[in-house]
Amino acid sequence: MKRTLITISVMVVVVGVGILLVGLLSQPAEPLELSLVHNLDESDYEGDGPTLTVRPETVYRNREVSVTASVFTGYRFVRWETTDGDLFSEEPTERFVITESMTLRAIYEPHEGEGQFYVSVSSNQDIVIDRAPEQPYPFYYTEGTQLNLIAPEIEGFRFDHYRDETTGELLTTNRIYTFIVNTDMHIKAVYAPEDYYYVLFTTNIDEAITFIVDEEPYDDIVPFEGDETIELEAPDIEGYGFVHWINRNGDVVSETRVFDYLVEGTEVLTAVYNEARLVYQTGFEDTEKMSYADGLITTQGRTWRLHEALIGSSHLDQHHDAQSVRLRGGFVESAFGVSELERIAFYASTFGDDEASTIHVQVSDDGEAWHTVKTIPVDDTLSYHETVLLEETLEAFNLNIDDVLYIRILHDPLEDGMRVNLDDLRLYVYQINDNFHD
Repeated sequence: MKRTLITISVMVVVVGVGILLVGLLSQPAEPLELSLVHNLDESDYEGDGPTLTVRPETVYRNREVSVTASVFTGYRFVRWETTDGDLFSEEPTERFVITESMTLRAIYEPHEGEGQFYVSVSSNQDIVIDRAPEQPYPFYYTEGTQLNLIAPEIEGFRFDHYRDETTGELLTTNRIYTFIVNTDMHIKAVYAPEDYYYVLFTTNIDEAITFIVDEEPYDDIVPFEGDETIELEAPDIEGYGFVHWINRNGDVVSETRVFDYLVEGTEVLTAVYNEARLVYQTGFEDTEKMSYADGLITTQGRTWRLHEALIGSSHLDQHHDAQSVRLRGGFVESAFGVSELERIAFYASTFGDDEASTIHVQVSDDGEAWHTVKTIPVDDTLSYHETVLLEETLEAFNLNIDDVLYIRILHDPLEDGMRVNLDDLRLYVYQINDNFHD
């Protein structure tokens, strides 16, 4: 069964449609109620009515929120009104700072425009984006029309990008944007203060997630100062395993979930995940081995060979509970094979005051010829490490994901004077079936 990792850099800003873009904001104390209704009667249409969404789902006083009224067949959006009937906005997607609980009503009217699409254009500044050809409100265009958007220059600000407000996709960083109309679109022209840039965060899976930036959750997008270094963290997601971060060109920028990113310009960073199902884990709490001599242990129902390794529980061994593996110049090796193996994860650190050293994650299809798929530096912090077995990684050794693979974690024999601890070993597969082979 051939699997190819496909990365999709799609950003979604509407909960329930896709992925939530997020921004650096502290949690305020007082939530408010923001209700959205529309003016259409159920007797006026068949099926569900227009979709009205607010982002984020929970809103707080003096914080920016976004409301969106969907395109609805047979009708056109006209405006947002307050409960008093006052005009609130003529844009179907409107961002504003909320100061009190409120209700907004989306006003629609019948529209029979076959072969026409609605294109709204707004900005995060109080300006009008020029467009050609010009159209009377509400900006319906015949399919195939070439539309040109021109963002004016603003003193003290720099044009940053155009963004599709429905999907969240960054369309272009060019101030002049030309495209062919073939669908309804809500486009926003985004400006940033001079010397600041937007970094948009997304993922390749259809799930709303919250990224962490400099230890704060992101629930919106904000510009970062150029040459600023920010710490990014992609969350653990049940049923998926993190693979790497890529930029909008598809280049890998980091293979770790948490990494420091230098802001050098406008960018889209996508956290790429694979499907991964946990099938085995052990903290080595249910077994014992007192010497470094070659021998077998059984833990959590599976047998492992320990060579130049023992089960350590001294005050110098680092572990999460009471025990961990202590490796000298040897290895921990599975006496069983695993098919559909997607990743190998564990915690590792140096033992006691020993110096930093290196371990190697290896796989084999026969238990004899071993191939190093990742080399990991180990220091005195008990840190989490993952090795993802991508198809292209295995193909370099004439292996594939469907093969039954044995696992070995090797401490460099040349560094046998510098011991290491291993703990909380976990194995993940693409799909659960008869994965284990004795």
